[in-house]
Amino acid sequence: MEPTEAQYLILNALETLDFLIQQTFDSDTGNWYIRTSSSVLPLAMVLPSGEVARVNLSQNQPREKDAQLLIIAALETLALLEQRILEPDTGIYYIFTPSELLPLAIILTNGDILPTYWSK
Repeated sequence: MEPTEAQYLILNALETLDFLIQQTFDSDTGNWYIRTSSSVLPLAMVLPSGEVARVNLSQNQPREKDAQLLIIAALETLALLEQRILEPDTGIYYIFTPSELLPLAIILTNGDILPTYWSK
């Protein structure tokens, strides 16, 4: 089994925010095992659907989510999202994270994470 676009999206978001410490892909199950700086869930797996789950939890039916919501769900599951604000006119999320590299950022509708100078 090959990694999915949703998994790459989550890994890219964690790398961009400097939260990803280690990663290993299991081609037999299609799961990506990750180690992050999260104090709540330092070891986790990214399912082919892009959802982040505790290691050894049973896999539920995958749900379709858009790129922004996949990233937000991953950051929330890992307790790495302090606040999120949706700009309704543009569909862009402003996020606040404990990342020393990028504590304030925006998530574009395609899932790209960019720095921002907007403050709390």
